[in-house]
Amino acid sequence: MTYTQDTPSRLDRIEALMLEIATASVRHDNEFSRINATLQTMGTRLDQVTERIDQVTERIDQVTERIDRVTERIDQVTERIDQVTIQQAANQEAIAHLTASILDLRNVVSDYIQRRSDVDPH
Repeated sequence: MTYTQDTPSRLDRIEALMLEIATASVRHDNEFSRINATLQTMGTRLDQVTERIDQVTERIDQVTERIDRVTERIDQVTERIDQVTIQQAANQEAIAHLTASILDLRNVVSDYIQRRSDVDPH
């Protein structure tokens, strides 16, 4: 077989293949570098988001503790309101009893005055 200028030699084909491999290798290196940079950026962003989630979780815990304290205070106030309501009912009953006693006393005094005036003509 004779080699001519138009027929690429085996060496030329190998060189062309090596050039293609080198070009592909550079493209892949560039792509891997881009992917690596993206992964590093994503990792940094993930760390930031995780830190923010931790902060929000801590704040939620603080708010939950505050809600628990407020709920406890509401329970105490509700209990006190119940006590005051019971005392008010007892006071109203006592007022009703005192009012009835005052009316009875008024009637007794009125009857006494009436009998006295009936007995004493002056």
